[in-house]
Amino acid sequence: MWEFYRSVHAGVGPAIIGISAWCAAGTVGVIFSDPGAGRLLAFAPWWVGVIAMVFAACVPTWRVRPITAVPALLSTVPWWPIPLPAVALVWTGALAWVPIGASLLAAEGSRALGWLGRAIGAQAPDRATRVAALGSLVIALGAAWAADPRVPGGDEPHYLVITQSLLQDGDLFIENNHAARDYASYFGGSIAPDYLVRGKDGRIPSIHAPGVSALVLPAFAAFGFRGAQATLILLFAVTGALMWRSAWRLTGDTSAAWFAWAAVAGSTTMAVMSFMVFPDAPGACAVAAAVWLLVALPDASARAVVSVSAALAGLPWLHTRFSVLAGALGVALLVVMLRDQARPMADRLRRGALFSAIPAVSAVAWLGMFYILYGSFDPSVAYGPSPEIRSWIWAAVTGLFIDQQFGLMTFAPVLLAAGLGVMLSAPRRLRLLSALSIGIVLAYAMAVASYWMWWAGVPGLPSRFMTAALPLLALPLAVAWSRSGAANRRVLLAGLLVSLAITALVLSVDRGAMAWNDRRAAQAAWLEWLNPLVNLPGAWPSFFWDTEVAFLRHAATSLAVLAGLWLALRMVAHSRTIVATGILLGFMLLIQVGWWVTGHAPLDAARAQLTIHAAAGAGESIWRVGGGVRRWDAVAEPLRLDRYQPPISDRQSAAVVALVNVPGGLYRLDVTSGSLGGSLNVRIERPPAPLLYQFNMPASSSQAFQMSLPAGASALVVEGDGPEFARQLRASLLPASAAQAPGVFAPQFAAYGDSGVFFLDGNVFPKGEGFWVRGGRTTRVVLGRGQAAANRGHVLQVRNGGAPNTVTIQISGWQEVLTMAAGEARAVTLPAADALGSWPITITSSSGFRPSDTAGQDARFLGVWIVLTR
Repeated sequence: MWEFYRSVHAGVGPAIIGISAWCAAGTVGVIFSDPGAGRLLAFAPWWVGVIAMVFAACVPTWRVRPITAVPALLSTVPWWPIPLPAVALVWTGALAWVPIGASLLAAEGSRALGWLGRAIGAQAPDRATRVAALGSLVIALGAAWAADPRVPGGDEPHYLVITQSLLQDGDLFIENNHAARDYASYFGGSIAPDYLVRGKDGRIPSIHAPGVSALVLPAFAAFGFRGAQATLILLFAVTGALMWRSAWRLTGDTSAAWFAWAAVAGSTTMAVMSFMVFPDAPGACAVAAAVWLLVALPDASARAVVSVSAALAGLPWLHTRFSVLAGALGVALLVVMLRDQARPMADRLRRGALFSAIPAVSAVAWLGMFYILYGSFDPSVAYGPSPEIRSWIWAAVTGLFIDQQFGLMTFAPVLLAAGLGVMLSAPRRLRLLSALSIGIVLAYAMAVASYWMWWAGVPGLPSRFMTAALPLLALPLAVAWSRSGAANRRVLLAGLLVSLAITALVLSVDRGAMAWNDRRAAQAAWLEWLNPLVNLPGAWPSFFWDTEVAFLRHAATSLAVLAGLWLALRMVAHSRTIVATGILLGFMLLIQVGWWVTGHAPLDAARAQLTIHAAAGAGESIWRVGGGVRRWDAVAEPLRLDRYQPPISDRQSAAVVALVNVPGGLYRLDVTSGSLGGSLNVRIERPPAPLLYQFNMPASSSQAFQMSLPAGASALVVEGDGPEFARQLRASLLPASAAQAPGVFAPQFAAYGDSGVFFLDGNVFPKGEGFWVRGGRTTRVVLGRGQAAANRGHVLQVRNGGAPNTVTIQISGWQEVLTMAAGEARAVTLPAADALGSWPITITSSSGFRPSDTAGQDARFLGVWIVLTR
């Protein structure tokens, strides 16, 4: 009997994980945006749960202590056949796997950390410093690989153009370099000189400071863009080593140093900026050196003092805003040197003079640069009459830390623990250095938040402009860990793991796409991605939604919830399982409170509804929960995709419906108007994308418009004539047929007379009356002419480019291969269209040419030109 009990006991934990994983792998949706109206469930295959159970049986703690698997049960809550509030649906989509991951960390986290610490020799300070440098190098290389398709981007090419101007002309005037397209070797587009004010002689100096351009110059001259990247990646490794060493010297605790290093180096902001050709990563290295000296004094050598002074002297050359960091750290270090009671006054003054010499000369030269370029010693002259936002500076500063798109601590919540370094009982020196570090960070944040151009780009990276100040937080973070007890450390470790998970998520999905956010959208891409059903962005503070008072109220409420959660966990954190469960429940509370504060709708159900629609189109069985459990009848209870809820942003918008990843098929657009009439414009993507449909909407009426999508749309947008007209419309999109070709979405559409072409990839260049197929590539397109063209043929005009080519055109089982000379044209008759009046076509161009080889600047590799005929 006892053996039977032990067998059952050993199977409880794996069974919990298996059931939870099976639920997490399924899809939860709603018929329309009201959880009380019923949920739709698409079950995962049964073997998903079996495989998860087998895996879970390999985890010793889950067999011995099934209680550690309990947090995973939250993944099953959305599947319970009972009425549920909207917040209970948080654990769907990607978030459904979070409780399972939390259970795994609760079960095996300490074992894994212990093994890793022994493997890398984490307790030996000298070895640990080298490992921290290596770990930083790995972070930078991983981030660089993840985001490689997106760089160089933003201002990176502009910094490299300055490098080329220094190399080729020996000056900072860039107009000739842009005219000659010197950047063509590393940037495929066209960029204009980036400036706001011309120089005093009428020439154009870049608005960007030349420091990072000069820093990467040797490696760029030898290896181009990759050499510039390598320079910054190596500097990030040095930054990581300095942060670890500083934290260890201050606390004498290697575990505290590792916590501080991981919290800062592993933050999304630092990881993303570690490899990009911006001044922020070199600035962070200089600040890390100053932080190390701040801790090492009074024992630091004269060579170290001079080296750090040179690093601080270089900060303003990297960016004007870094002068705040250079000045604050310089004064702090000078005060520490002059107050060193262990040295005679003459020695103190000598060290102070030694420390000040290089920065003084550099400051004169730096101001002189502005006079030479602009005729003024004022560093702000390069920015022209850029508007300041000091009238609401506190909201802007708060946004730098809390905003959902660009807030430092939104992406790295563990950094909030820096405040504990000041509050916890600690020796006076530790508290003073912690307070000084946080004070400098806040002063710098105020300077950054004073100008729009320093705040957030379009698109921008998370808290990019705070990067250089982050090494300062290593000190209070290390103090917070070293002065905490076991319960508090469990909470801090959980916060660290959440932060690292966010960094991994942002960099791993779509090659880092979610690191770039557009402030005009006013909602974070990563929060949207996490859950396709609940409105996570609507629950998190945004600096760009409303007035500064409303934003500050929301931010204060969120911080109060987090503080209350931390205090509660400190009191009950007797085990990692309790901490994991508490954080998961606390996250639900934070989201619910956010909805209460903002008044936003808790569900943003359209993406989940479209996933259900696609699953049904693929033949999966869909079940309805609500008023019992039964198989869903899509005809009797059609999905209603509502997108008329007020947008998060208070910006004026003409959008009536805006959906992503809409499967192909037939749809009905139901619209009710108010006192105004006008036109409804349907597009794939927003203007200036061509019209897919245009409907006339009379005033004070209800209309149903039919739409056919021969291919799925990556974004389907219905807009009114203007914001005022759009505001008084109510619209819903209803599927009128099964989904076609689930998972295939067109990012572009072009209209050619009564025909339209849906482009399914980036291997085409639409222009005028046709489109080019990229040379040496295969592209997929869907040609649509409407249901009136069903079962009829069509003719394509195919004209080859400037090189001999073999062109293959395929439709299902039909194929035609054309061997074509340069400039040759052929007419190709397509077989009959499908029931939607469309042709899914695959076109391969085996060769190509570059127009720039003969004339002009068009460096595209073009294959064959396709023109549609009637």
